[in-house]
Amino acid sequence: MELVIQPAWPWPVLVLLFLAAAALIVWDYRSSLRASRLQRVGTALRLAALLLLLFAGFRPAVQVSEIDTRKGLIVVLGDASRSMSVQDAAPDTSRRDTLRKLAERLLERLTDDALAERLTVRLADFDSEYRPVDDFSAQPEGDETAIGYALEQLLERHQSDRLKSVVLLSDGAQRALSEHDVDPLQVAQRYADQQIPIHTVTIGAAGSTSGAVDVAVEQLELPEFAFARTVVPVRAQVRVQGQANEPIRLRLLVEPTPAAAAGAPAPLQPAVAHPGTRPTVVLQPQQSGELLRAELSFVPTRPGEIKIAVVAEPLKDELRKTNNRREALVSVEKGGVRVAYIDRLRPELKAVRLLTASRNIQLDTFLVRTGTLGTTVAIDEAIFAPDTYDVYIIGDVPRDRLPAPQLERLKTRLERHGAGLIVLGGPFGILSSSLAGHPLEDVLPVSVVSARPITRPLQMIPTEQGHRHFVMRLVADSAAENLRRWKTLPPLAGANHLQRKNEFAQVLAQSEDGVPLLFAQQAGAARILAFAADTTYLWMQHGYHAETLRFWQQVVLWLAHKETDEEQPLWLTVEPRVIRQGQSVRIRAGARDASGRPLTDADFQLVVQGPDGSHQKLAPTQNNGTASATFRATKTPGDYWVHLQAQRQGQPLGLGLSKRFLVSAYDLEMDDPAADPDLMEALASQTGGMTTVPEDLDDFLDQWREAGFGIGEERITRKTNLWDSPWWLAALCALVSLEWFFRKRRGLP
Repeated sequence: MELVIQPAWPWPVLVLLFLAAAALIVWDYRSSLRASRLQRVGTALRLAALLLLLFAGFRPAVQVSEIDTRKGLIVVLGDASRSMSVQDAAPDTSRRDTLRKLAERLLERLTDDALAERLTVRLADFDSEYRPVDDFSAQPEGDETAIGYALEQLLERHQSDRLKSVVLLSDGAQRALSEHDVDPLQVAQRYADQQIPIHTVTIGAAGSTSGAVDVAVEQLELPEFAFARTVVPVRAQVRVQGQANEPIRLRLLVEPTPAAAAGAPAPLQPAVAHPGTRPTVVLQPQQSGELLRAELSFVPTRPGEIKIAVVAEPLKDELRKTNNRREALVSVEKGGVRVAYIDRLRPELKAVRLLTASRNIQLDTFLVRTGTLGTTVAIDEAIFAPDTYDVYIIGDVPRDRLPAPQLERLKTRLERHGAGLIVLGGPFGILSSSLAGHPLEDVLPVSVVSARPITRPLQMIPTEQGHRHFVMRLVADSAAENLRRWKTLPPLAGANHLQRKNEFAQVLAQSEDGVPLLFAQQAGAARILAFAADTTYLWMQHGYHAETLRFWQQVVLWLAHKETDEEQPLWLTVEPRVIRQGQSVRIRAGARDASGRPLTDADFQLVVQGPDGSHQKLAPTQNNGTASATFRATKTPGDYWVHLQAQRQGQPLGLGLSKRFLVSAYDLEMDDPAADPDLMEALASQTGGMTTVPEDLDDFLDQWREAGFGIGEERITRKTNLWDSPWWLAALCALVSLEWFFRKRRGLP
């Protein structure tokens, strides 16, 4: 036993503070009390309290050290997951059988008479959690290998024991669902901090197991959105193990009709072969382990959400077939507007190409060469064929680069099939000089006043007719707010000098000083726009991306007769759409008004329906009109549906939405049962342990014995603080109270 002190501050500082306070106390009482006996009593009480504080400042303690007589504990931790059933540790011997033999050898060496008095050995299994056992069973049945979680539970369970070391018998591959997926190396650091080594014995082969024949569809790539009656490409990555020079046939399966309701997905069927599609493909691997890439395609005939699958036909002697199939989802949009944009290379391309961000607009750009090296563009006549493009945008393309036969075909497309057209201004284009004799003269709503363009800045605003027109509504519910929004946009950099050709043409936009800028006309079934300017990219450059996109979207939708299509005010996203068992998905939802602005006062209800028909209501967090939630209950493979309902001011908002995500039937343990010796080596290295393999176990045990199995004499130190006790506090309170009582009785302040 010894007395130790741990001053709160350096001891000279404490002594100086004490002397200064003592001098102040003596001076105070000498000036307040004249009678020497009263002076001594008050001074003694205050100095006694000050001494107690000085005592606490030095923080004295009594420390007792004694030998720890408890037995040391070694835990042999065995892997009981199903990957231990793989027979690659020895011929015709599973990993689990090897583990049991190793455990017998360990117990034989660790429980001899010489160690019995100093050492206790306990066995424990683990898969998704830690379980003490009396003996290791023959059949591993666990569905997870949660090494980090098991080590964490072991440490917590034996925190009051004299845990000396852990012997980990495993293939070393961490395979755990999210709730059990604790990083083993983070837990190992806690062992290292407590000087508890983890010795590892890696059982099993790394890489592919025993040269087994296996075909795995590893990844699918396809667009998240597509349009009905258009070709959808599906790219697949396939890895082949244990086989070469054997053809592998891939098939594309699709839902015959989009799933209309939760719980009612149609069985997948082989994709129908249409012109230009590849529903099947044959791959020819050249060597084992080769990663092959295949491109398939199909044509969805109806809008909706469609599940697809790429399936590799099993090879001879292939045992593991769950990874031969991979599924995905694609949202097929109805009535997608196809737009052909013909222009030269210039800044306005950036503004028009914002349309590629629209899910219901497909923009194809055809660039025309200009200048001395340019030649007459050979635009494929097929783009003007019926049922190709719904809208045509012609930019500032010099007239000699657009052959008259092509423009005649375009005119036929407009007059006979009701396609839409907008012609843009510019110094070289169709609107830069007189239209007399031009193939499009009869359909365009304008005539050219002068070949000299207007070069001053022009602030574009709606006319009275424009405020009522779909194209010019940046704000749908207020003409005043709509005008204010247009005036916030930067001015256009000039325009062509145009006027409307007849009374049937409408002027939708003009400058603040009356220069007409945007003209509209209905020509039979066709809708035509003429835009005198070509610098809407300036709006983008000043940060008005949303307004620029909205303008061009409304131009295209009006030209395609799609302005009356109702838009769902609700939106819902689920990411990712395809996951493995145990992974989580992030769900986001919201609502917007007619102008596209988020509604911040809407209430959202999110419900997830599982493959078994069960429903789980989520509690989303809401921030600035967006509701967010994370769904983690994905242990069961199959189709899950997220249902969204919303209310605003007690009234239903929208029609509700449903979106599907897939949980693939992935076998954590057996789809990739390869061992991970690197993790086992890292665990041992980080904690000061040793790592070995089954055939070197005896050498490992000899080295461990030479080190005394880590069981040496240990002393337990117990420390009792003398200052941190109720007696000290009671004494201090008593002295302070007596001194206060003494002063009050004498009438002192």
